[in-house]
Amino acid sequence: MGEKYISLKEVLDSLDLIAKENNFENKGVIKWIVLKSMRLKSEQYDLIENVGASQFELMKKSLLRYINGESLSQIFGFIEFYGNIFDVTENVFDPRLSTESLVSCVLNSPQATKKELRII
Repeated sequence: MGEKYISLKEVLDSLDLIAKENNFENKGVIKWIVLKSMRLKSEQYDLIENVGASQFELMKKSLLRYINGESLSQIFGFIEFYGNIFDVTENVFDPRLSTESLVSCVLNSPQATKKELRII
C-alpha cells in the first residue's frame, strides 16, 4: 500500500493545536512550515489539497523545533525571502519573515518608487 494522505484542513487543525498547546500563535510560520516540508513556493499554497503522512510528521517536528527556539532556516537549511531561495548556514545572515514583511511594506508604499530605493 502507498502512503496515507491527510487533508490540508486536518493538517492545519493539528498544527494549530500543537501551537496552542505550546502557547504559540503564528499562522505565517505554520504556513511556511507546510510549504517547505512539501518543497513548495509560497504561490503554490492554494494548490495544496492533501499532505502525505511522512510530510505531516516532518511538519509537526519542525513546528516543535521552531517553538523551542530554532529558526526556520536552521530547521530546513534554506529560507525563502521575497521570492528567492537562499541556502543558510551558520556563516550566512538569516533573514526573518518579519524582515520580508518590512521590505514588502517599503516597496509597496505609495511614496516609494523602485528607482529611488536601495535596500541592502
